[in-house]
Amino acid sequence: MATVLMVPLILYLLAVLAGRHVHCKSNGAAAGLYDVTEYGAAPSSEDNKDVILAAWRAACSSTTGNTTLLIPEGTFAVGAVEFSGPCKSGDAPVVVIDGVLRPCTGGCHLTDDDWITFRALSNLLVTGAGTLDGQGGARTSKAKTTVITPALNTESVKFVSFPFY
Repeated sequence: MATVLMVPLILYLLAVLAGRHVHCKSNGAAAGLYDVTEYGAAPSSEDNKDVILAAWRAACSSTTGNTTLLIPEGTFAVGAVEFSGPCKSGDAPVVVIDGVLRPCTGGCHLTDDDWITFRALSNLLVTGAGTLDGQGGARTSKAKTTVITPALNTESVKFVSFPFY
């Protein structure tokens, strides 16, 4: 009898947990998913900063909460970018990085030591199967110490070529 009751409970819990990171590719912000490619981002060496920020602003402006900013598979160049809040729902969108983010080359302005910054956000989660590739070497030779604060939760995302991480 206990086994019969446990099966529906386990299925329910799995559905709830899976629902937090559902990735359904469709038009725009369906189901709270903000795919950067639907805002014009493309895997290339060109700077995708403006379109990635447009997707972020849309996700952060949602009042429904449970939003996800998706960086899909592919290698995306991005200049210095700040993902800032507070977001209208109170919680930051989940940031799913399934591709590779790396600094752009030529024509991209990385004038200070910050490449990707998250600021004034509550309950931020950065997850996915992707990589933040800082490109090491000259880009980070003058970098200051990076502090990953407890407010930043990361799951699965790989950090490479960051000599200070």
